[in-house]
Amino acid sequence: MENLSRSLRRSCSSLTIEESEQLHTITTVIKWETEDQMRQALKSEEFGILSGAISTLCESVIVRLNDQLIGNHISKISTL
Repeated sequence: MENLSRSLRRSCSSLTIEESEQLHTITTVIKWETEDQMRQALKSEEFGILSGAISTLCESVIVRLNDQLIGNHISKISTL
């Protein structure tokens, strides 16, 4: 996660990854300055690796954009 977060930090304005052992959750919040920056980052190899890891490790995924629910599976990001 550390290497991925360094790579993703270069393409966004803010990145937060929080892990909770007690709740068995990982919360990832990524913010971009523009929609174009977001779309480029979502197509990157690093983000592909991150989304694959999320799909493998997580039983439940919530995808939100501008505080609105987009879906409950990481594949919904590709539709943005």
